[in-house]
Amino acid sequence: MQKKLIEDVDKKMQFTAGLALFFPVLLESLFKFAKANDSEYNKVLLQWSFIIFILILTYLFFEFRKEKLSTKSLKALGWTLMFNISCYALVILFFGISTKEYVGTFSQILVFLYPVSLYGIMGSPILAIFIILFDCLPKAFKK
Repeated sequence: MQKKLIEDVDKKMQFTAGLALFFPVLLESLFKFAKANDSEYNKVLLQWSFIIFILILTYLFFEFRKEKLSTKSLKALGWTLMFNISCYALVILFFGISTKEYVGTFSQILVFLYPVSLYGIMGSPILAIFIILFDCLPKAFKK
C-alpha cells in the first residue's frame, strides 16, 4: 500500500511540474490575445519562475523523505496535488472562456474561482512542503 501511495504521489508531482512548465506558453497566448506589452508578460513570467522553484523544492523534499513518510502524509500529499491540478484546470478553463463573451452564472462563478485557483496553484506546493517537513517532526521528538 505504501509503495502504491508513493508512486501515486510521484506521478501527481510530475504531472503538476509539467503543468507548471507548460503554463507560461498559455500565458503568452493570453497576453498576445489581450494585446499586452512584452514587458508585462516578461514580469509575470519571471514571477512564475518562483512557482517552478517551489515545485522543484517540493519534489526534492519528497524524493529525500518519500520512504519515511507516513500513510497519512502520503494521502495528504496526494489530495494537495489533486487540488493543485484542479486549480490549473480552472485557470485554463477561465483562459478559454475569457476569449468569448459569456454572460451568466457560469462566467460569474469562474470570475470568482479564478483568483482562488491562482492562490491554490501558488499555495498548494508550499502546503506540500509543510506536510513533508511536519511528518518528520513527531519522529524527531520521540528519540
